[in-house]
Formats: sequence, C-alpha cells, structure tokens
Amino acid sequence: MDQPASYSYTLEFGGGEEPVGPIRITVEDHKVIEAHGLDDTGRRIHRELPDEIPTLADLLDELRRARAENAHIAEADYASDGRPERISLDWDEKTIHDEVGYVVSNYVPEAG
Repeated sequence: MDQPASYSYTLEFGGGEEPVGPIRITVEDHKVIEAHGLDDTGRRIHRELPDEIPTLADLLDELRRARAENAHIAEADYASDGRPERISLDWDEKTIHDEVGYVVSNYVPEAG
C-alpha cells in the first residue's frame, strides 16, 4: 500500500486481555501527531503509552515481522486501496496471551 503521508484512522486492538480502544489517530508526515482515546481504555493507553500509538505503516511492519519470524498466525484483511482493515497475530501457538488483533476503521486520507 502506498500510504499518503497524512491521514487519520480509528484503531481498536486486543488479544488475550481486555480490548483497547477505540483510539482516533492522526498521522502527518508518516508520524503520529495526535491520538484521542474514545473510551476509557483508549484514553488510558494514550495516557500511559503515548509513544506506542502506531501508524498504519507500523501495523504493516509488525505483520511483516510476524510473517518473517514464522508466527503461528499472521493474517490481514485489506480494503480495496490496500490498507489493512484487520490484522490478526499469534506469535506462538503454545504461548498464552501473545496474540493480538487490530481493527482499523474510519480511515480518511488527508490532502496535503
């Protein structure tokens, strides 16, 4: 996917624990410049881990890394423009709580 340098999207994610989000994320020049948790879990993650909020490129990099490292599950569903809409990862079939799923919605490319 050729991503625009600037866009916004909503992210929800979770794994073996409580789901997180939604978080509304704004990216400019390929960097997260703003993130707003839209519920208590999203606000908590934004407050406690502000440097861990991913761009779409970060999510795709994690998917590529999982595939390169032969993760048990490394799957994605894509929109017609090539951006991910859902990513499912499970690094090791025998390890508990190493799985994570990402849901991307409300994607808006920004003119710029």
